[in-house]
Amino acid sequence: MIMSIVSIAVVLLFLLGALHIYWACGGKFGSTAAVPVREDESGGSPVFVPGKIATLIIAFLLGGVAYALSVQSGLIVDLLGFETRIYLYLCAISGGVFTLRCIGDFRYVGWFKTVRGTRFATMDQLLYTPICLFLAIIFTFTCFGIS
Repeated sequence: MIMSIVSIAVVLLFLLGALHIYWACGGKFGSTAAVPVREDESGGSPVFVPGKIATLIIAFLLGGVAYALSVQSGLIVDLLGFETRIYLYLCAISGGVFTLRCIGDFRYVGWFKTVRGTRFATMDQLLYTPICLFLAIIFTFTCFGIS
């Protein structure tokens, strides 16, 4: 049961990585709700505009932590030859990062955001933050050997 949940998390991370590659290559699907926007007189200007390189870095990181989660949970055998503690550290850091993402920046993202009337804010509340919570729990459980 737990391994199937870990498998779902790994597939989700790889799919999110693939989505970021799609965006970096110029894809538009879902991009209008992917970046937080300001509630101001400009009609909701983006808080930041992610560049192609930054988007590809995120894709690479998502794929990397998916691999680390797969190895640490025992889902696959390590093919890269790193020490096992490296995967433990990567999973611990990832769990922390996804937990912090759930908490948010107290303005645009996470549970404690104050800007709520935008498309991104709605998607963040309904989809993005719950996914981050799911991933934070999976990474944390995997660090403690609950898999």
